[in-house]
Amino acid sequence: MTQQQRFELHGLSCTPCASRVEETIQAVPGVQACSVSFETKQADVRYRVDQTSVAAIQAAVSIAGYQALLLGNS
Repeated sequence: MTQQQRFELHGLSCTPCASRVEETIQAVPGVQACSVSFETKQADVRYRVDQTSVAAIQAAVSIAGYQALLLGNS
């Protein structure tokens, strides 16, 4: 089963930062799709719930030096 979540991103200061976060999230096993917007400072993520979790996605973003706060289902 897949789930879609939207995250508010903190710490983004440039477009390359957004690209780095997008690549980081896409590298999490179980993530099927990710789109990060520098303009809105948000990430839309679709992932398999049997392979990853919100906490795992947030941890990956944190390791990359940013913060991802769950906004809710999108």
